[in-house]
Amino acid sequence: MAHFEACFLFYQEDENAHGGVLILVRQTIPVTRVPCHLANVCVVDLHLDETLRLIGMYTPDKRSWSWNDLSSFFLTNSIICGDFNVDLTEDGDKADRLLKWADDLDLSPVVPDTRTSLRSDRTIDYAFAKGTQVTVQVHEGATTSDHKPIILVS
Repeated sequence: MAHFEACFLFYQEDENAHGGVLILVRQTIPVTRVPCHLANVCVVDLHLDETLRLIGMYTPDKRSWSWNDLSSFFLTNSIICGDFNVDLTEDGDKADRLLKWADDLDLSPVVPDTRTSLRSDRTIDYAFAKGTQVTVQVHEGATTSDHKPIILVS
C-alpha cells in the first residue's frame, strides 16, 4: 500500500468472502463516509466547493439489492462508479434497464475508451455522473484483479 499512503481508505464488504469495494481519496480532500448497509456499495461525501457524493460499487449478477435501492443516495452533484457487470453497448435488455434507471436520475454515463475486463473484450467498469464533469481513466499497470482499475479525474 506504499503508493496510497497519502490517501483515506474506505472499504465495504462483499456478500461473500471474496471481494468488496474500495474507495481511495487523497488526504488533502475533506471527506466523510455516508452510512450504507448495502453489500458492495461504499458512499462518501467529498467536501469541495460544493459537496460531491461519490458512490463506489460492485454489482454481481446475484445481489441482495436493486438499482432502485441506490436512488436515495444521489445528491445534486453525484458520481457512481465501479464494476457494473453490464457492457452498455453489448448487453441489450440488461443495459437498457441500467440506462433507464440512470436516465430517471439525470445521470450521464462516463465510459472509458478501452475495455476494463481482462477476461473478455468488454467495458463493464465505468461511471455515471450528475451535476459534475468527470472523466474515467483505465489503469494499465499490473493488477491482481481480473479487471483494470478505473481512476476518476475531474
